[in-house]
Amino acid sequence: MTETLRVAVSILRDRTLSDEEKERLLRRQSVEAFGLVATVTAALAATFLAAAAPVAVAEMAGWLDWRGFLAFSLRPAVVVATVAVFAAAPWLRSRLPTN
Repeated sequence: MTETLRVAVSILRDRTLSDEEKERLLRRQSVEAFGLVATVTAALAATFLAAAAPVAVAEMAGWLDWRGFLAFSLRPAVVVATVAVFAAAPWLRSRLPTN
């Protein structure tokens, strides 16, 4: 995403391009940025739904309180740990033996 924005800024600063060329290139960059944002949004929604499904089942069964789960999951330490796991996931996968 950062690279997409850097390219867009460099297009805007380029004095050799005409306004029409800049507009065409910026549209391409904006579509790319939208795709990245949509992908991240979908991944976050899927992650939340995947985490919420067992909690919803546990609440229906009477094993867990939904408000208690939200209070726990929104604690800063839990949020940081969750982000750390997702950030470390590619590195952890690369360390797994492949057959």
